[in-house]
Amino acid sequence: MNLADRQPNESAHYLAKLALPLLDRAVGNNEDDLPAGDARADALWMHSELEQALAAYQKILAKNPKREVTLFRATDLTLRLKRLDLATTFARQAAQSNPWRWQAHQNLAAVAALSKDWPGAVSACREALKINPASLPTRDLLIACYLQLGDRPKAQAELDVMLLLVPPQEQEKLRRRFPVLTR
Repeated sequence: MNLADRQPNESAHYLAKLALPLLDRAVGNNEDDLPAGDARADALWMHSELEQALAAYQKILAKNPKREVTLFRATDLTLRLKRLDLATTFARQAAQSNPWRWQAHQNLAAVAALSKDWPGAVSACREALKINPASLPTRDLLIACYLQLGDRPKAQAELDVMLLLVPPQEQEKLRRRFPVLTR
């Protein structure tokens, strides 16, 4: 599954198909083999068996609630499934498990934004940016949050910072994403 993660979709799906029976056996032989459990859940996800993948991640987290890699995968999957209640739980657990990982705060921000909790999303974005000030996805989300809150000056300030972080050929494309700020 490590190899499948680095392949184009078609190859990744084929490798996951080959790996799944082996991973089923490995997990069946030893339910405490959490890396095999993660790989199995990942293979299920690649096969679009999303509910089964979620159940597999939850089974792992029942054994080790602070397992960082599983928390991140479970958060990503529940966001994709629009299961915001679970996404919130997993994202919070991930941030508590490793508060120094900016992606945990980015995920909290994404969950808050999908829940239309704009102040919560801003707060989580700010935490992520304390750790990784160059995170373009976080700044992008922060701009959108400020626009939702009607705070155009803060959104403009974030866009100005973001423009400093991208190459000149990308700047115009970025400006077009936020036309309200370039009028």
